[in-house]
Amino acid sequence: MSTDPEKTCHECEYDMTGRAIGDLCPECGTPFEGLPRERNAMLLSNTALLGASLAAASMVFIPFLSIVLTFMALLFAYDFRMNSAHLSVPSAARRRMRLASGLAYFSIVEFAALMALSHRNPDLFNWW
Repeated sequence: MSTDPEKTCHECEYDMTGRAIGDLCPECGTPFEGLPRERNAMLLSNTALLGASLAAASMVFIPFLSIVLTFMALLFAYDFRMNSAHLSVPSAARRRMRLASGLAYFSIVEFAALMALSHRNPDLFNWW
């Protein structure tokens, strides 16, 4: 028996048929949204992709801002990791979410590599 994704809890997938929007899920206590999160997921995935891209590109030029953006991208990637609740999200949004997560993890690796290189050779980045 499959349930309509619009009538299930987005956290635990409890069948919320017959419940009003705003009612709490009896299983996990999450408020029932009623509508799929397609539009929000599309907007969040675009924002995450932009943030992760900025973090990766700004790593060399703006160290402090890149650190902040990198950790924000990492928090996004951890918070919005793919799970069964994202099955109602369109495939284009899922691809952008995976790309944003990959860029966030790449930024962390890039940051660690730059820190290791600058620790090993302190004059490496003193070209200005």
